[in-house]
Formats: sequence, structure tokens, C-alpha cells
Amino acid sequence: MCSDGWLALLRGDHGAAASRVAQCRTLAKTLADERAGADAELLAALAELFQDDFSSAIFLLEYTLSRYRAHGALGVRHSLWPTNGSQPRPCTHRDREVTTLPMRAAEGMVL
Repeated sequence: MCSDGWLALLRGDHGAAASRVAQCRTLAKTLADERAGADAELLAALAELFQDDFSSAIFLLEYTLSRYRAHGALGVRHSLWPTNGSQPRPCTHRDREVTTLPMRAAEGMVL
């Protein structure tokens, strides 16, 4: 569902993206899935960013990052890019710390 929301953002369909954010948040709460909840908040932050509401986006990105950190969702086990069936490869950035793309976005490295 979050992926569908991301695709809606890329298409410029902010209404559909907002609907997916709400659905992702509800599903995460229903399942008591903290990681899914953080993913939903990341999508919400990106939706705000796409609508040029930078203060809300920054607040949500910081909140999302704190949720990921609180649940140990940083590090190598969450940072492997799928490949064509071979061994997954880590995603890295400038200082070579391994992170996921959503984490890099939440930390302001991809904005």
C-alpha cells in the first residue's frame, strides 16, 4: 500500500497518495506493526515534501527517523538492495555508513 502511495506521488496524484497514507497508518495500527507505521509516516513526509510544505515534511521526517531508530530499523539487515537473483548488495552513501534509501531520505540525504 505504501508503494502504491509512492507511485501516486510520482504521478502527482496527491489525493490518492493522502488516501494511501491514511490506509497505511490504519493498517500499521491494526497490525501493531511499528516498522509499517514508520514507513507510513515516511510516506506522509514525502507527500508533504511533494506539496512544498517543508516544515511539515521536516517534522515528519525527524519523527520517522526517531521511530526507525527506536525499533532498530537501521543497519545492514535493512539495507540490502535486491538484485537479479544474486546476493543482495548494500546501499551506501558518502560516509560509507550502510542505510536504506528511506533512511537516507529521512536523514535528509536524498532531498
